[in-house]
Amino acid sequence: MDFGYWILDENNQPQRVDVQTWGEWFGTIGNRSIGYTQITSELYVSTVFLGIDHQFGDGPPLLSV
Repeated sequence: MDFGYWILDENNQPQRVDVQTWGEWFGTIGNRSIGYTQITSELYVSTVFLGIDHQFGDGPPLLSV
């Protein structure tokens, strides 16, 4: 099954790649971090780009964060 692997380019735009390229890119956490929000003084939310297409049917890629 081909899930479709994606990375973010230098402009934070998703680009489809092969699984080896995705794995190498995914190994660097700085590439994946796209947001960091402080909710309260003790609560933070970190948003990361997973780079896997979660669309199980027709339609454009569903890229989760």
